[in-house]
Order: sequence, then structure tokens, then C-alpha cells
Amino acid sequence: KKLSLRLLKDRDPDLRIRVVSMSTLANMVFTKVGGLKEKKLTSSARGMMTYRAIESVSKDLKTLKMPQDSTGLVDIVKDALIELKQNKIGLEELEEMALRTDDHALKAKEDIGLIYSSYEKLMEEDYIDTEDWIQLLSKKLAFYEEIREATIFIDEFTGFTPVQYDLIEGLIALSKNTYISLL
Repeated sequence: KKLSLRLLKDRDPDLRIRVVSMSTLANMVFTKVGGLKEKKLTSSARGMMTYRAIESVSKDLKTLKMPQDSTGLVDIVKDALIELKQNKIGLEELEEMALRTDDHALKAKEDIGLIYSSYEKLMEEDYIDTEDWIQLLSKKLAFYEEIREATIFIDEFTGFTPVQYDLIEGLIALSKNTYISLL
């Protein structure tokens, strides 16, 4: 209540309050400043792209082989790629980690690296996944003037990934006020 009263005290007669999701905010930013020319992949499209990436390097894989029913492997690899991207682990970092592990784990990480590289090549011209989309939003946010006068409330979350922390850092740095609910 105190926060509401404080916000209303210096109220602009044209006060506009918008409750927006991260997707809506991104659409507002990309519409105003540009930058999103790729199609954002749905979960099922991401699975198909992962399958294509695995298939394109399957002859070079040492540990991860494509079984007859490849759904399980595709889901595991898709989840691994999501985890790597959410935690800002690129191909170079993955290769470095592979060098510091035992032989069996090394081969699996090498395979993931091959698939990751193939996935990125398939994506680079026409598509964007959620993690790259958030990183692009973080970069474009600085050009979105409306954010400078905004008061932002971040609520109803269970945790953040490093990629999301970068976005929140940008929101805090650029907005007039930022409040994060801890309950």
C-alpha cells in the first residue's frame, strides 16, 4: 500500500500502467527498435531442429547414436542444449570442459559439441530460440527509450538463469525504478 501511495503521489495525468509478460515486452522492444528478423521456434520446432542437427553429424558421433526411436535422444540433447545456452556456455567453453574430463565423458561432450555446432548453423539465418531471443532483447533494450521512464515490478518467478539475470540487470540499469518481489 505504501508503494502504491508513493507512486500515485507524483502521478502523471497520463499515467499508464501495463502489466506485460516478458514476451510482450520483447515484442514491444523489437517492434519499436527492430532487430528481430528470425522466427522464434516453438518447443516442437526446436525438437525438429535438434533432430536435424543430430542427423547431420550422426556419422561423426562417438557416444550418442541415433536409435530407431530417436525421440528419447532428441529430448535429452534438446534439454542439454537449452541448459548450455541458459547458462551461457558456448562451444568454446564446452570444448574446454571436455578437455578436463575422463575419456567416456569426453566423448559424450565432444558429441554434444558437434550437435551444438550443427544446431547453431541450422539456426543462424532464419530462426531464433528462446535463449538467443532473451540475449537479443537484453542488447536491444538500451535502444528502447520508453524503458527509461518505466517503473518495473518483477513478480511470480521461481528462479532465474544467467541469461535472464543479464536481462534483469539491463532492466535495473535502464529503468527509472525496479522492484523485485521476494515472496
